[in-house]
Amino acid sequence: MQRPSMIQMSTIAVAVLGTLALSGCGGGGSGAGPQDSSAQISTTGLFPGASVSLLNHGANALTIDTNGTQAFPGNWTGASYAVTVKSHSPGITCAVTNGSGSLGGAAVTVDLSCDHGAVSILHSFGPGTATDGQGPHGGLVTDASADLFGTTQYGGTNNTGTVYELTPGRSGYSESILYSFAGNPSLTGYYPVGRLVLDSSGKLYGVASSGGNGNGTVYELMRSGTTYNLLLLISFAVAADGSQPRAGLLLDSSGDLYGTTANGGANSQGTVFELD
Repeated sequence: MQRPSMIQMSTIAVAVLGTLALSGCGGGGSGAGPQDSSAQISTTGLFPGASVSLLNHGANALTIDTNGTQAFPGNWTGASYAVTVKSHSPGITCAVTNGSGSLGGAAVTVDLSCDHGAVSILHSFGPGTATDGQGPHGGLVTDASADLFGTTQYGGTNNTGTVYELTPGRSGYSESILYSFAGNPSLTGYYPVGRLVLDSSGKLYGVASSGGNGNGTVYELMRSGTTYNLLLLISFAVAADGSQPRAGLLLDSSGDLYGTTANGGANSQGTVFELD
């Protein structure tokens, strides 16, 4: 048998390579391979620090933490795409639009929109009259009936602060002034700030940043019928003991109270105190 020459072998090799190239491109075969789509996510509504995790067909996770448009990673070849929200930061709600469809080589854009949720105004404080407070700086505390308790630094009878209660009802929350602080000067304190503490018996504990012996006070409010009476627990006598308590208190299981003062102390830079 006659062996092929070197020229003939080169021709055979080129023919084989040509056949493989045609089959890889879909040419000469029975059907074309899948085409890639340009896939991207368009995000709106995210606030700084929030993030959303997305999936395509339950895989190829993508975490988004900025608004704008970016590419979605993973394999988008095939007949369809299905983008879903896997998880998101607390306080937001996110949804996708055009989250599923068919891929045909065209560009695909999935819209992701996030919402912070609706804000409901429970009470708008007045101009600081005797019937309302002004300047709520501290947080809120709630009881078993969903009543809310807080303080305002100003307003009330003497414009030196209040302790108030918001009670839920059919038409919303209604406000009641539980206590109006005395005027300046006052041995019981004035300008209450910080978050209140509520114990199991319904007593409220808080701090006034001014008054007393001039450096602020810690007080207790106890219900007596339909009114609240204030009991002075401590008046910061000298700056070395602490001055101007502004933050809320902590109450432990033994009934001890803990707090801070913004100024005073041995170095005039504030203190941490305990009342037992």
